[in-house]
Amino acid sequence: MYLYKQTYVKNWSFSSKEERFDVDVKRGGHATKIKPERVAYIKEEVAYWRKFNALHGYIIENFANQVDNCQEVRLTKEDLTNILDMLIAIRDANYACAEELMPPVAGFFFGGQEVDEFYIKDVEFTIDILQNEIDDIDEDDDVWVGYTYLASW
Repeated sequence: MYLYKQTYVKNWSFSSKEERFDVDVKRGGHATKIKPERVAYIKEEVAYWRKFNALHGYIIENFANQVDNCQEVRLTKEDLTNILDMLIAIRDANYACAEELMPPVAGFFFGGQEVDEFYIKDVEFTIDILQNEIDDIDEDDDVWVGYTYLASW
């Protein structure tokens, strides 16, 4: 399970010098064969989870029209904030509402279906990741940044 951040960095010929991005790709201190003028997006891996099936189920249910076909699911800042708020509510209720708000789901390769120490660790990890990511989003960058969730079983 992955959360990716895509930042649009295409330099158009009509863009002013101040609007242009610097794209410099090196390996071992040497330029690569990647042509910076062709780069349109930079894709970062924000998070990786192993079998946090409750989060997967929540994303599929709320942001993927209940379709679970290993497809990319696009998420906005508001979607990430929704997920973060849900996880904080679960944690702040000492996990008493976990089964109701974000229950573990069963499935092939999905791991345990209990609200246990692994669930709690995944919630804490995800709160940290999402809080840091949301705090880093500059309102001016909303046009240039998008998120994608992808799970492959």
